[in-house]
Amino acid sequence: MPAPSVISVVVATHQRRHLLPRLLCALGSQQDVGQFEVVIVDDGSTDGTWKLLHQLASDAKFPLRLERLARNSGPAVARNVGWRQAEAPLIAFTDDDCIPQPGWLAALVHHLGEYDIVQGRTMPIPEQHDRLRPFARYIKVESEWGYYETCNIGYRRSALERAGGFDERFRQASGRPGRPPIHGEDVDLAWRLKEVGMRSTFAPEALVYHEVWTPSYRAFLRDKLRKDGLVYALKRHPTFRRQRGVFQNGSHPAALAFVGSSALFVTRPRLDTFVLCVALGATYKKYCERHNRRPRRRHLAHTLPLYLLADLLEIAVLARSSLRYRTLVL
Repeated sequence: MPAPSVISVVVATHQRRHLLPRLLCALGSQQDVGQFEVVIVDDGSTDGTWKLLHQLASDAKFPLRLERLARNSGPAVARNVGWRQAEAPLIAFTDDDCIPQPGWLAALVHHLGEYDIVQGRTMPIPEQHDRLRPFARYIKVESEWGYYETCNIGYRRSALERAGGFDERFRQASGRPGRPPIHGEDVDLAWRLKEVGMRSTFAPEALVYHEVWTPSYRAFLRDKLRKDGLVYALKRHPTFRRQRGVFQNGSHPAALAFVGSSALFVTRPRLDTFVLCVALGATYKKYCERHNRRPRRRHLAHTLPLYLLADLLEIAVLARSSLRYRTLVL
């Protein structure tokens, strides 16, 4: 009879067949952790994911449990299916676009001996640093900053059971009557547990590398529309709301100040309003350069206006959601 698993790794995947061999290879390289299992939930993929998973299962170095949803139901539903099928007393979550490093699981297991929630460190894949250019998308977590991203986090199973898992109302596209948002189920879960006394910590040695995606500008803008769920989560958790403040992105106040000064200059074209506009524009430019947006000098003329447009769209989405959920977030 095989030894019971110390920890179960749960992965929800959708339409990313090409990334799964890399993930399973990384999980097979885990060190000093003892017996563990992996549960992968195919969230209604149509790209051959299910067939590939069965092929990969025959060569896996660990017990691999596979589940499939008939239709795409969203990450909250898929992750709930995954952890409920898992057998271990500890549950680790990561994503299909991640590469857990060899000491990842051992570090989570160590800290879950004392804490209920353990968030690990997430960094962009080092070999993809050349992709860190304007409009790149990735996750970078270097401290316990309140969002508890499921690309790299561990829970005691008892904590998940107490919370009832992820809130599956975070499953549909937002902005339609009667339909709640799609983004924020991970934030919501962790804060529901913290508010009833569950303890959390950050483990920098539990390292996961995250894919650096280079989407089109149109896709970059579409991603801003998902922020509706963040406002919903902040509304539900006042402690987190006070921690984050009004502005959720440091570029937003700089963007609003620049747009406001520009409008002032248009209505009152004087030297002082011009100087104010230039100064606030320079402040916004410095923020973009400092926070991994890295516009090359020769591209500044068109890149910064595109970032400004994206920030204003995100602010508009947050403002609309603020009215909907009656809590101010910009």
